[in-house]
Amino acid sequence: MENKTSLVKWLLLLLIAVQTGAFWNTRTRGIGIDFYQFWLPARYFAAVDSNQSIYTQEFRTQAGQWGVERAAQSDSEMFSKVAEFRKVLQTMGSPFLYAITGAIFPFSYETALLCFRILSVFCLLFAFWRMAVFWSLSTELILLILFCILYWFEPAYSDFRVGNLALIQLAFLIGFTEVYSRAATQRAQITTGVLLAALVLFKQNLLFIPLILIFWEVFNKNYKKLTHLGLGFASGVLGCALFSLFILHSFSSWLDWINIFGKEDVFSFSSDVTSGNFSLYTVFAATVGGAWFIPCAIALAAGSLFLCVKLAKARPDQGPTIAICLSPLLFIAFSPLAWIHYYVLLLPLLVYLFTQAHRSWIKVVALVPLVLISRNPLGIFFDTLPITTEAWLYAGSLLILFNLWFFDGLSALKMGTPLPPHSRRMGGTR
Repeated sequence: MENKTSLVKWLLLLLIAVQTGAFWNTRTRGIGIDFYQFWLPARYFAAVDSNQSIYTQEFRTQAGQWGVERAAQSDSEMFSKVAEFRKVLQTMGSPFLYAITGAIFPFSYETALLCFRILSVFCLLFAFWRMAVFWSLSTELILLILFCILYWFEPAYSDFRVGNLALIQLAFLIGFTEVYSRAATQRAQITTGVLLAALVLFKQNLLFIPLILIFWEVFNKNYKKLTHLGLGFASGVLGCALFSLFILHSFSSWLDWINIFGKEDVFSFSSDVTSGNFSLYTVFAATVGGAWFIPCAIALAAGSLFLCVKLAKARPDQGPTIAICLSPLLFIAFSPLAWIHYYVLLLPLLVYLFTQAHRSWIKVVALVPLVLISRNPLGIFFDTLPITTEAWLYAGSLLILFNLWFFDGLSALKMGTPLPPHSRRMGGTR
């Protein structure tokens, strides 16, 4: 029996190695149109003596034109193509995002994109390894799930092609959750707060993470831990601000970044599903009308709050698991903007439902949103799908996932099941 298990494990490892190679080869289908925008501002400031805000239209045009000129001087066809595509930048991310990307990848564009893609693949593999440790999953099971993701999961392919950040965020999200679960001392909790600040300021689609964790600690009266986390978070924000000042030469960029959300319609360029914006709000607004989203949003918010209150009282050590599963789901539902690669961040919830759900039927039904989100399995039956149909497949997957999470939480409360292995092993979050 042991020999058979070992054989299955090695077979799965071989399949994953082959499929990782196939995943890597898809890099030729994209020129990194998103990574270029993260990479260029720091390169511009390194070459040009300027302290202008990266959020002005003047900077977006000047930096874009500078990129075109630099590409023309190089012998890189990829650099020329992406610079031509991004003649005017769309700088909407935080200053920390542009500063850290420029600092980590201070190379020529092709070399920087190559390093970024290597990091993205590593982060995907790392995330599944740490999820296996976090939830004490068998090697064979996590390898099987990883193979399916590498083979089918279109959001991961999309993120890899355009050079966005979801695969990297996935790894740091799982890593942060482990650190948070282990943080028992004052120093560890302050450090965790610093990491949380960096995680949120890197990209704001994980904004619900600190909100859920704050709720959890307040509800369980962990005020001392919350104070340490707050000190760390404030230190992290200050550190990120100073770091971006050093790279981007402008402290006012933070105020400008905040102001653009009030002064500009930052989602106007991607306000409907035809551009690939598949947030639940946008799908409702673009198809049946935004008014229909209101009762859905109320139900999602009320259901989340109700179950969080119940679970916080009955199972106080489950804060990290709830945060990594629920936070991306809520963001994609409520945000006006959610590209397909944002759905990569739903992988912890999918893995949790497949492996930790308290009812067998939940584990089986969880295959439905996986297939809908992956999109590639549907290619067996359909060559192409109308964009509104595709949008509703993603929206439907979000609603199914929320209901599965909700019913699993109710089942946990009803069954009074023991805490998952990670809580016992790591000592919980208290």
